[in-house]
Amino acid sequence: MLRDQRRQPADEAQQLSLLQFLRLHLPRALAYGFYLPWHFSGPILTFADFCREAERPDRLVWKPNLLLLLAWRATRLLVWMLLLQVLHHFLPVGAFLESIRSYESVPYKRLVFSMYLHGQNFMLVYVQLYGWPGLVSSIDGVELPHWPDCISRVYTYRQMWRVFDRGLASFMYSHIYIPMGGSRHGIVRQVAAVAASFAFVSIYHGDSTSVRIWAALNAVHLLLEIAACRLYEWKLKAWLSRRVSPANHQRLVAYIIGFNLAVTSCFIFVFLIGDVSALLFIVEIFKPLLLYRPWWHLFVGLLLTYFTVQLSLRYEECVEAKRKKVNKVCQKIN
Repeated sequence: MLRDQRRQPADEAQQLSLLQFLRLHLPRALAYGFYLPWHFSGPILTFADFCREAERPDRLVWKPNLLLLLAWRATRLLVWMLLLQVLHHFLPVGAFLESIRSYESVPYKRLVFSMYLHGQNFMLVYVQLYGWPGLVSSIDGVELPHWPDCISRVYTYRQMWRVFDRGLASFMYSHIYIPMGGSRHGIVRQVAAVAASFAFVSIYHGDSTSVRIWAALNAVHLLLEIAACRLYEWKLKAWLSRRVSPANHQRLVAYIIGFNLAVTSCFIFVFLIGDVSALLFIVEIFKPLLLYRPWWHLFVGLLLTYFTVQLSLRYEECVEAKRKKVNKVCQKIN
């Protein structure tokens, strides 16, 4: 009798007619597929997240500070749009980077400055593409993934995919990476999941030769970062903690991550420039190691990446401390 009772819900689900299934799910699927705020420029929001946002009980409840919040977001977006237009009109760094050839000598400071500015330009474009849809959808009570964080504080590829295009990262994680095994079913399935995720990234961005190379570099470097983090957590972290002070421990980690940041910053330009010749930037950046340029050029560059990593680590510590403080206050209230 118990077995028969357990079978009843499954039998009822199987007997659900096609018409009833469509009546239940089709309206939400159409609303998800044609939701205007993100229909033209994104960002991606998974179907489960969309249903969760759209069916929140307080979605249509008027909030007293909503107009102030909308005005603040719109002001920020307009300021960034103005800065973006200034960059486009007065500092055409993209055209300069596309004109670099392997047989030409490139001024080191101009190259590094142009790469940094072009990366900021790319970020500001995405702020506009994702910021305005998020602003409109917030009027409807649906919160889209936040626009990209400043890439100046991003120092690993894992972090880049989490804070730059949150919607795409969430989609890959929930629909490709986790279903294929992720990190819980061995290294082989994890490598296969990473490869499949970035194969999707390549197709999503047009599947050109430069995009394939960029996606492959992303996948390889991400796997190397995962391996390095596991090695660090397994042996090096405890070993360093016993031999150096916490401050020197963090400095050493920042030095290593700073070198990683200098390399990973070059890979994105294969995608931005749309040409494999962007790999020449890596050669130009590290030419001082081959004695073609004064060594202090590279030293200053790595020193700046070290400062960037230190500031980023400090920023993350402050954010984590603030989050814990808010959680404690919420627990006391509850």
